[in-house]
Amino acid sequence: MGSKTVIGITGGIASGKSTVTNYLITHGYDVVDADEIVHHAYEKESGCYKLIQEAFHSVNRHEIGQIVFHDASKRQLLESILHPYVYQVMEDHITKSSHHRQIERLMKRDHLSSDEAKNRIALQMPLAKKKAMATYTIDNSGYLEDLEGQILKILEDVNKDGTL
Repeated sequence: MGSKTVIGITGGIASGKSTVTNYLITHGYDVVDADEIVHHAYEKESGCYKLIQEAFHSVNRHEIGQIVFHDASKRQLLESILHPYVYQVMEDHITKSSHHRQIERLMKRDHLSSDEAKNRIALQMPLAKKKAMATYTIDNSGYLEDLEGQILKILEDVNKDGTL
């Protein structure tokens, strides 16, 4: 299994997130889509289903959407439930993806078994404490060619460090 970059997609309504997501997926990238995570939040097995149900006496996205569209305090309440959930799911996805790549690289580099590599990694300082975050912005107000150019520029920047 080859190494992949994990890219989180978020943005305003009708801003082209699906277009960016589809482009990246078709080019072999692992994409974390905040909208998909939010959709999952309303399902029983999610970590915030009960919180939504308690706060709104419903888990019907359409009904809750109508409520929060007209009431800023209710919108803030919903965001206080959803945002931490979305961030945690994204972080978990990124960590799992990064951890898998790290295991593969260590196994290859030091000729270790999977268990040996996992044990050595477990002894290290958590990667989350070492990680430096970078932010890229994609402006999708122009033509598709402009969007693709921006994506390619970001991917070029990301690929420059040779970690893919």
